[in-house]
Amino acid sequence: MWLSHEHVSEEQVSPVEGLNVNERKVAQVLHSLSMSFHHSGMPDFLIDTGQGLIFVEVKCGKDKIRPNQEKFHETLRKYGHKVFVFYMHPEESTTKIKERLKRFFHNAGQSQSSLI
Repeated sequence: MWLSHEHVSEEQVSPVEGLNVNERKVAQVLHSLSMSFHHSGMPDFLIDTGQGLIFVEVKCGKDKIRPNQEKFHETLRKYGHKVFVFYMHPEESTTKIKERLKRFFHNAGQSQSSLI
C-alpha cells in the first residue's frame, strides 16, 4: 500500500492491511511527520550483486503483478534501482531456474526493467 500524508488517516493504517500493532504505531508516526511510505508491494528478493542492488519479484504460473507491486516497482525505478520480474513454471526444476538466473545476472546490467 502506498501511504501519503495527504490521504491517510489512522483508520486506514489497520491490521486488515497487514500491519501488526507495532508497525501501525510506526506508520502513524510517519504519517504525522508527513512522510510517504510503502508497506506492501515490496519485491520478493533484494539482491546485492557486488555492483549494486537488484530487486526481483517472482511470479509463478498465471500469477501477475498486482497494482500495489507495480507502484512500488515504479518508485524503485524512479530512484535508479533495477527491478525485474522472474516468471517461472510451477514444475520448473531448480537446475533450470539456476541456469536462467545465471544467464540473467550475466546480462543484468543492460536493462532497467525486464522480464526474466
